[in-house]
Amino acid sequence: MRSSAPSLALIALALSLGCASPEPAPAKAADPVQVGTLHALNGVSYDVDQALARGETVALVFWQTWCESCEKEAPLVAQAAKEHTGKIRFFGVVPGKDETVKESEVLAVADTWGYATFPQVRDRDLSLTQKLGVKGTPTIVVLGKGSEVLFNGHRPPQDWSRLEGVTFDPDTAGGCEGGVCPLPTE
Repeated sequence: MRSSAPSLALIALALSLGCASPEPAPAKAADPVQVGTLHALNGVSYDVDQALARGETVALVFWQTWCESCEKEAPLVAQAAKEHTGKIRFFGVVPGKDETVKESEVLAVADTWGYATFPQVRDRDLSLTQKLGVKGTPTIVVLGKGSEVLFNGHRPPQDWSRLEGVTFDPDTAGGCEGGVCPLPTE
């Protein structure tokens, strides 16, 4: 009598096909991500949603002071921030409550790693971290026009230039002259 149970060979084949994904698909947001206003440790506020509406690109670099992987990739991120000034707006994001993350340490490490060249923000309640689906550090999330997720990964992108947005003046507070942002043209 023949058994109706599938053979072990068929089960093994099905399992191997289901796990044979050579590379994870890039993360995409189903809906545009509303980041809002980021308040940097330097006292300046940045309206990220307005920057994205203008067609700017925003890179959010999630890191921790004790993260060895973050430290190893820091020179690449710092170099990218320097090379793409005025084309990609970089922010360092350090998640964690005040009891576990000391701002003085964040600023000192940011200076040592070359991150002092772009604003550092704290995500004390992990709202931004959760909104963007960040599971650990390092994580880099790059957002483009319409808040589209252009990149989400634990290592820096191979080609930052393909992520560049419209040109902006990096020296203006919050990205807008006198703190007043023009309305999007589209």
